[in-house]
Amino acid sequence: MAKGVSTIELAASTEDVWTLLSDRTRYDEWLSVHYAWPDGSPADLKVGDVFAQQLKLMGPPSTVRWTVETHKSGTLLELTGQGPTEVGARFSYAVVPTESGSSVELVLELFGGPIDGTLGKMIEPGLCTEMEKSLKNLAELKSRH
Repeated sequence: MAKGVSTIELAASTEDVWTLLSDRTRYDEWLSVHYAWPDGSPADLKVGDVFAQQLKLMGPPSTVRWTVETHKSGTLLELTGQGPTEVGARFSYAVVPTESGSSVELVLELFGGPIDGTLGKMIEPGLCTEMEKSLKNLAELKSRH
């Protein structure tokens, strides 16, 4: 298993942050592992929805078929997915209010197949780096709007 986790505090309301996070047409502006929407960007998500996303972690992009497990508008989105070579994935973001604005946590977890061995340990630091980079991108994007 490999898990990348990062948290950032933003000087913006939870509503403003959630609006940006949930605009999947803007993922390419902040989510560093996002590559494309093979079937088009999914709109208003609800629990049980299934959609495809291409992620680029190492090498060529890989398609993950996501299922929405939890969707609490304004606070939490949790997805589970299946990628190539029996690799499973979990992706989530959570937004909570703070005294100065909002805290955002971003998590990407890969497991199964070749990831459960040495490969998982090797790629975990890279996942953490990508989640940190994504949140820095989000902060920069938010500061421009």
